[in-house]
Amino acid sequence: MPSPHAPAHDVWVEHEVYIHATAYTKDNIQGTLSMRSTQNPATAASLALGFRVANPDDPRKKSFEYPLSHLRSLRLAPPSPVRTYGSATVRTNDETPPVTLFFHQDTQDTDPKNWGGRRLLDALQPYAEVVASRQDPGLYLVNPDKELRALHLAPVFDDDALEHGRGRSSTPETFSQWAHLTRISVLAQFSHVTRSARQSRDALWSNPLVRRALPQKPSATQSNAQAGPYMVSSQKGAGAQEEFDAARVYLAKWAQFVAREGERNQIAEDVDVESLLGTTPIPSAGEAGAMRSAPALTSEAWMSLLDSGENATTLAQHIFHRGITAEARRDVWPFLFGVVPATADAARREAQWRARIDEYNRCAAKWRDPHAALSEDVESSKHRIWIDCLRTDPKHPFFAETEGADAAFASMQASGWERLPHQGSGADRVNHHLYALSDVLLTFCLYADQDEELAGLHGYVQGMSDLCVVCYVACEGDLPRTFWCLVGVMRRLGANFVHDQTGMRSELLTLQRLLAELCPSLYTYLQAVDGLNLFFCFRWILVCFRREFELSDVQRLWDAIWAASWSAPSDAVDSPQWPLCHNFELFVALAILESHADVIVRHLRTFDEVLQYIHSLAYQMDVHAILRRAEALVYRLRGRTQHPHTELEESLSALVLR
Repeated sequence: MPSPHAPAHDVWVEHEVYIHATAYTKDNIQGTLSMRSTQNPATAASLALGFRVANPDDPRKKSFEYPLSHLRSLRLAPPSPVRTYGSATVRTNDETPPVTLFFHQDTQDTDPKNWGGRRLLDALQPYAEVVASRQDPGLYLVNPDKELRALHLAPVFDDDALEHGRGRSSTPETFSQWAHLTRISVLAQFSHVTRSARQSRDALWSNPLVRRALPQKPSATQSNAQAGPYMVSSQKGAGAQEEFDAARVYLAKWAQFVAREGERNQIAEDVDVESLLGTTPIPSAGEAGAMRSAPALTSEAWMSLLDSGENATTLAQHIFHRGITAEARRDVWPFLFGVVPATADAARREAQWRARIDEYNRCAAKWRDPHAALSEDVESSKHRIWIDCLRTDPKHPFFAETEGADAAFASMQASGWERLPHQGSGADRVNHHLYALSDVLLTFCLYADQDEELAGLHGYVQGMSDLCVVCYVACEGDLPRTFWCLVGVMRRLGANFVHDQTGMRSELLTLQRLLAELCPSLYTYLQAVDGLNLFFCFRWILVCFRREFELSDVQRLWDAIWAASWSAPSDAVDSPQWPLCHNFELFVALAILESHADVIVRHLRTFDEVLQYIHSLAYQMDVHAILRRAEALVYRLRGRTQHPHTELEESLSALVLR
């Protein structure tokens, strides 16, 4: 009989498994993938698939353990000429983000039936039903339910079989009819043909004789394959054209994936990154070079820098190049966002922060007073704030914290501002963090009326909650810190939320000018498809990329965006390199556009296709590669300001000149 209290033991183990935390090899997280059982002999109910980090002191905490019953699917990518080691993406039935694991001990010469991902499947099959999807090659379903079976296991027929099934001849009468009958099968097979061609080309270029014979390797997006196929006849209406439009967007995504993988590989191999990115080299000598290789700032390191009397310019460069650990942001961001001045006097810092806490409490008390008379803007903001808070995505682990839930609910009830759950939910309360977010946002609306730097803001505007969430998680739920960080953010971005949208128009116009100066080919293309309004960048700028990256990546972006322009007039040392620039968020946006320019120009034909493609990039981008490209673009623009024969618009020169 199985022993229910047997110590956990490994049923299957795979060593040399890695999580790629960033595009750089030095950031890879090594560990062991295993199936562990709490019973002996093992049963399906007692087994869990887990990843244990080799270094238990690694602060990134990437270890996980999922019961087999929680697994939903595995996506396998075997070793290939593009990626010399295979990977497996593990997805669960809940809202946990998928995890991609790389098997470094395998190479492209490994037997395709005996690499890490295949060994994982073999280990799972005795304990779970593992079924290959017929619709999505490489996807394996784990214990699929009826809905997944219907979606993924339906038989796939070729076009001729469909025609025979209808009792019709499969021989077309005209050339146009032939094109109509075969377009779906062409589209279905096109990606397989081009993938094989791409892999064959990469394999050819990997041959040292070929590399020596030809001077320069084509870029990752150069290919002889056309973006088509194209319509021969449109007699059947617009539906067929829509299929081709969708195919072009799909091919653009696929081409960008191949280009991105090539870029990641070359970065991992420490090639000339700036040459790869097609941008001006980034200065790497001196202190800046040392900072790039230093670990992220911890709270202890930050306090040490403050106590040593370092000026804001030096502090900013540390933040920009190194980043900040998640635990340290609550200590660093109030200084970075200008809420309290950076000073070496610890007692003075403490006194200033206590004053900020008192000011927050006084402001919050105004709307908590049931007899207080609130302005019409503030009163009308309550409903909009709560609706947006209910839409907040609570998937981040911080929102799973339950400590203080009862106190938050009681505080909400006592405030006189009733905040009900979603209609029809049947619950009497929601996640208590949403009450805290709404408290901060309403307090901000009151405060904005008295802050001259926030002039023009009248009440709550949709999108402010996105910014507040970033601050709230970074400050670990500390309401005064969250509030003051939000104030600092809105002092910079508040113009984007004024009702006449003058701030957004100004930002997009400047981005358009940057595009014309630094990426003229994409500018010309967008002009041709009537896309120079840059509508697809509106959300990026409004909520500062909150909806384009995972929350931890958004916080890293904000580290760099604010640090890029942080300095103080009283700094004793005048750095020729700092502040790096103003409005670094525009260079981030330009970096995203430039990194996809070749694919967009080559494969897409209309503004709608561009819009669809750009929106599909959300949560698919590497924040570290984007930051490096954005920094290089700043130096490229700086170089043009120093060129005697180059005339720049004053608005562009002002971005990079002190």
